[in-house]
Amino acid sequence: MIVCGREEADHNQWAKKSIPDMLKATEIPCAGGVIKITKASVDGDAFCNIRKGKKIYGFELKIKLEWEGTITGDSTVVKGSALLPYVCEDVDNFECK
Repeated sequence: MIVCGREEADHNQWAKKSIPDMLKATEIPCAGGVIKITKASVDGDAFCNIRKGKKIYGFELKIKLEWEGTITGDSTVVKGSALLPYVCEDVDNFECK
């Protein structure tokens, strides 16, 4: 879409598919074990504005995660969830519940 000399591209579908796929492919090493993201969903907006030939990416997302953790040498599995209620390009200290 072109508005007032600017072009905007919608990247919502990419964000809703690709971000959960990338998160689920991630293993997070922690003290004596590993955490794997088992389920992830993304809601919100992701876009790219093109102004004066420059690409400016923006996003306002809500990310929900479910994870499993295991301790090396132990068969116990710990499960949990996390909610990132507002993730955007200009917030450095985001909230996690």
